[in-house]
Amino acid sequence: MQIVTRFICLLLLLIPVYTIAQTQTPEPPKTIHWFGTWEEARKDSVAKGQPRLIYFYNHRARPCKVMQEQTFTDPRVIALLSEFSCAALHNEVNRELAKRFQLVKVPTMIFVDAQGNMIDRAVGTKSPDEFVLYLERMKRASDEAKAAKKQMDAFTKTPVDFLRPGKNTRPITLRYTDPGAKKVAIIGDFNDWREPGTPLVRNPNGIWETVLHLQEGVYEYKYMVNDTEWKQDTANPLAQANPFGNANSVIIVGNAKTSPIIDGRNVSFIIYNTQAKKIEVAGTFNNWQLLQMFRNPNDAGMWGVRYENLVPGRYEYKFVVDGEWTADAENYTAVSDGKGNWNSSFIIR
Repeated sequence: MQIVTRFICLLLLLIPVYTIAQTQTPEPPKTIHWFGTWEEARKDSVAKGQPRLIYFYNHRARPCKVMQEQTFTDPRVIALLSEFSCAALHNEVNRELAKRFQLVKVPTMIFVDAQGNMIDRAVGTKSPDEFVLYLERMKRASDEAKAAKKQMDAFTKTPVDFLRPGKNTRPITLRYTDPGAKKVAIIGDFNDWREPGTPLVRNPNGIWETVLHLQEGVYEYKYMVNDTEWKQDTANPLAQANPFGNANSVIIVGNAKTSPIIDGRNVSFIIYNTQAKKIEVAGTFNNWQLLQMFRNPNDAGMWGVRYENLVPGRYEYKFVVDGEWTADAENYTAVSDGKGNWNSSFIIR
C-alpha cells in the first residue's frame, strides 16, 4: 500500500511540471536559418506549404554586408522570416536562377510562393523598418491565400511610399524632357523595378517631373517612355553599368559611400571583398599597369591603395580581383569602352 501511495504522489508531482512545459511559449528564433541551395529551400517550402525567400547576394558588394549585419539581425525580421523557407544564393554561382528572376543588382530579395512563382521583390539595401513592411505584406497575403480568400497575385506597388515625406527622407526632384513623349514613368530601386513604374506628370512647360522622398543611400533607375522604351537620364552624369549591357542612372542621397576618394590631386581606391586573395587596380592613371591593393587590418573585407600627384583630367580604371577584371561597384561614373564593356572613372580637377 505504501508503494502505491508513493507512486501516486510522485505522479501528482510530475503532472504540473508536464502541463507547464506544454503551455510555455516557444522561444523566438535568434537567427535566420538559410539554405545554401535553391533545391533545399524548395523542398522545405513544399513540405511545409509555406512561401520561400531568395536572398541574392555577392561578397564583393558592401550593401550586402549592410543587409546581413543590420537588417537580417533585427529581431522583427528574424521572427517574420521564420515562416519562410530562406535561401541565400550568390548571384554569380546561380546565374540561371538570377536570369530567371531578372536580377538587376544585389542585394535583391525575391519572394516566391510554394509553387515556385515570384510574387514580390525587394531590390537594394532595405533598412529593418522598410523590410518589415515587405514581410508583413507577404504574411498577410500568405494568410489570405491559405484561408482561400484570394490568390497570391504579383504586387505592383512597393510597400514603401516614396512619393510622400517619411522618416529620415529627403526630397529629390527628377525631370525628363521629351516633347514627343505621351507617357513617362520611372522604374528603379525605390519601387523594386516593378513595371509599368511610377508615372511622371507633365508640367505646363511640357517637362515630365516627379519628386521622390528617399532615405540616405544609392539608387539606380531608368525612365520608361510610352510603355516600351527604356531611357537613361541624359541630364544626370551619374551612371552604373547593369547586367544587360547598358547603364542605369544613379541618385546619391546623403553621404553614401562612393569610390574612389579624391583628395586634391591624390586618389584612394577602395573595394569591399571578403573572399579575395589578391586585388589590384589598373587604369589610364598608370597606363593600365597592375597596382597592388592592401587589405585593411581592421576590416578583412576592405582593400585599398593610394595613388598621388595626378595631373588634372578624367581617368578610367578597373579592379583585378584574383585575376578577373571588374568595374568598381561603388563608382557611379561608368564609361563605355566601345566594345560592350564598362570602365569606372574619376576626375582630377
